[in-house]
Amino acid sequence: MFCLEFAMQYPGVGVGVYIRKEGKILFGKRKGGHGAGEWCPPGWQLEMREDPLECAIRETREETGLEISNVRFVGITSDVWPEVGTHYITVSYVADWK
Repeated sequence: MFCLEFAMQYPGVGVGVYIRKEGKILFGKRKGGHGAGEWCPPGWQLEMREDPLECAIRETREETGLEISNVRFVGITSDVWPEVGTHYITVSYVADWK
């Protein structure tokens, strides 16, 4: 159960990037915090005044050291985790590994 004191008052905006290479998709294993031990694509939170596409490129570089190309919008999901008190609108992209 989460502490109401730390619950989000409004949804955050996250970005995820599904990176393809030779018929495979890159996933990383979360180290800590919410979802520790789960597999997910690179990405995280959109910064103030940042374009979601630029966030996708930046987060991929920061988390993996990789450069990506041919970045395309895939969709948007509403991800609610009541057990930890979070709600994110996630903008997803697919890209090729340069």
